[in-house]
Amino acid sequence: MENLALAYIEIRREGCIQFDDLLVRIHCNPDRSTVVEIILQSIDKVFSGRAQEKTALAHCQYLYEYLNNCMQKWKAAMTDERR
Repeated sequence: MENLALAYIEIRREGCIQFDDLLVRIHCNPDRSTVVEIILQSIDKVFSGRAQEKTALAHCQYLYEYLNNCMQKWKAAMTDERR
């Protein structure tokens, strides 16, 4: 969770506004079918991670990797724009 939070902070620090108002809810209740909700409040979209697909930890690790990938693409795009 700490790595996920740090990835979010880094992408926001670099100026990427695509993830404005991102909210991630993690449900640790084993009786729930939804274990992770990713809410992009700025565009009013909710993405859900289901327990039958992956564990909550696996969903969070995937989101962490996704944010890092977005960060690399953002940095490359900004470098190209500044040339």
